[in-house]
Amino acid sequence: MSRMKKEEKYVNVYAHYHENEKSDNMKRWEKSLPAKWWEYRKKWEQSPKQLKIEPFPINLDVEITGRCNLMCTICSRTFKLKHGRLGKQGDMEMSLFKRLVDEGAQNGLYALNLNGFGEPLLHKDLPEMISYAKKKGIIDTMFHTNATLLDEEKAAKLIEAGLDKIILSFDSPSREQYESIRVGAKYDEVVQNIRNFVRIRNEMGSMTPIVRLTMVVMKDNAGKKQDFLRMWKGMADIITFQDYLNLLKMDRDDRHAVQLVRHDNFVCPQLFQRLQVYWDGLVAPCCTEINRELILGDVKKESIKSIWNGGKLNALRKMHLDGKWDSVPVCNRCELPYL
Repeated sequence: MSRMKKEEKYVNVYAHYHENEKSDNMKRWEKSLPAKWWEYRKKWEQSPKQLKIEPFPINLDVEITGRCNLMCTICSRTFKLKHGRLGKQGDMEMSLFKRLVDEGAQNGLYALNLNGFGEPLLHKDLPEMISYAKKKGIIDTMFHTNATLLDEEKAAKLIEAGLDKIILSFDSPSREQYESIRVGAKYDEVVQNIRNFVRIRNEMGSMTPIVRLTMVVMKDNAGKKQDFLRMWKGMADIITFQDYLNLLKMDRDDRHAVQLVRHDNFVCPQLFQRLQVYWDGLVAPCCTEINRELILGDVKKESIKSIWNGGKLNALRKMHLDGKWDSVPVCNRCELPYL
């Protein structure tokens, strides 16, 4: 299937993701995890490196809502909205969500990320969705959030539902800079929401959800990384930095804090790990495909398994394996091959 040897492929799974020291809570949690969890993490890391196609996706990114309450300057969704290219937005129906989870549970799905290009806390059924997934045996349930809507009532419901991990986006310890990036968010309210969430979790005697604080690193805020670490150390279970990606080649292309270097032998790891399901049931091959140019199928009409093993995705994998990723317009615009 490939003209290049496997060891010649560039498939860095964590190319733009950088972790810092884990909390004591996270270390205790890791010691409590079952063998299935470590099996899941091994497959997540090894399948792309071995170019191995599992019988079913390891992870599903399920966009439970396409709506968002912010206009973040670093987000491709904001760019599309400003230019009138966003299209119809809505919420996933609970019946469709359950169908996805049911199929996943029957086929060994490990992880469920309730994200796409919207804010998950806007969906009224979010706690019920998490609870349903956990009861069906999904070992890792998570979502990313801007935390603006993470009030104490929602916090308690999410913890009770069994959420495994919550990833909180907070891009600067500076109030002025944070609010200039996360347009529409109020710095003090979000900080308090995060602190309250951790307090409530601890008061409930739960190790989970694991709380991850993430900062998107750009030229503008790169100098504040140490301040960010000091701000959240002792509160977050893990702090991560993610290099800025200009996914749609938006208005500004000078924000990168890292040097971009093209890897001609790039093979996207996501093709061996996950699928993105949009709120309306359409399926894309990766979590960065906001333009919906690479639609692989529709889960209202066909199964996840058939899409994962289908001709469209296999053809895309072959393009990457043959060193022709840049012949695919969506992949050619993506910045992952340059990290």
